[in-house]
Amino acid sequence: MLKIFRKIRQDLLSEGKTAKYLKYAIGEIVLVVIGILIALQINNWNESRKERRIESNILNEILVNLEDDLENLDLKIEETSTFLTHSSKVLEHLQNQTPITDSLQYHYSALIGHGNFEPTLIAYENLSNIGIDIIQNKELRQAISELYSIKYYAIVEDRRTVVRRFQENQVLLIQNKIKIYENYRKAEPINLEELRNDIPFQNMLTTNIWILNWVIGRYEKGKEEIKIVQGQIRKELEK
Repeated sequence: MLKIFRKIRQDLLSEGKTAKYLKYAIGEIVLVVIGILIALQINNWNESRKERRIESNILNEILVNLEDDLENLDLKIEETSTFLTHSSKVLEHLQNQTPITDSLQYHYSALIGHGNFEPTLIAYENLSNIGIDIIQNKELRQAISELYSIKYYAIVEDRRTVVRRFQENQVLLIQNKIKIYENYRKAEPINLEELRNDIPFQNMLTTNIWILNWVIGRYEKGKEEIKIVQGQIRKELEK
């Protein structure tokens, strides 16, 4: 092709057709520019397709991680509810002054604890490494960022701070009042009559019940927020 253009230029110059040569040269430049623009457009189109494929893959990865988080939250709600039952049964036992039973010994042995949720961050960390701007939809980009950076923080760190501070005092109080057997599956008051009249201990149980209900509420709210983001991602992938 270049040889053909070169020959045409040489023929026009040799024949003294300068005006025609100039028109031809301009036309040749225009064709070259058009070719460059087309090549750039094709390259941009290919890059855009590549970015959209990366975006689709990362959004699908986030969906999988969020589904794992929902299952994990369900499990932690169940675990926290179990600890809530332990404290409720022991408080009820002390207030009603009922006898110690095998089931109550089990409840006494498990007064400390809660379901400890930790989100799955693999996909979000991959997104952060790639660059969150790979997600074109501004609202979706913001929703994902807020879920992982703000809302998950509230679920995990706020819970951890509140529960840890309370349970540090709770452990000391229980150790001084409760005898735990070697297998850790049974425990009972060191002095049952004294514990029945121990207001600080019963207040501790009441506070623990409140905190565990608060934790469950946080987890339920987290599930709602996850489902909202899941819906936004699925809607984006369907486009």
